[in-house]
Amino acid sequence: MDDFIDDEGQPQEEISKHIREIFGYDRNKYNDESDYALRYMESSWKEQQKEEARSLRLGVQEDLEELRREEEELKRKR
Repeated sequence: MDDFIDDEGQPQEEISKHIREIFGYDRNKYNDESDYALRYMESSWKEQQKEEARSLRLGVQEDLEELRREEEELKRKR
């Protein structure tokens, strides 16, 4: 089992590069955040309201798209 463990690993930069590619994570997006906020992942009331508005907007958009697809499906059945 000694050959199973890879002690060498990849450099941190290489790992970070893969994470950015997979998840689309942009470290620069969080440059304005304080270390405290990042460490404890706290957000302000304004940030929460902004996220709520974004979620509402996306939800309405998805509902409208779904409604449009259902209407198209009904037209095809007729």
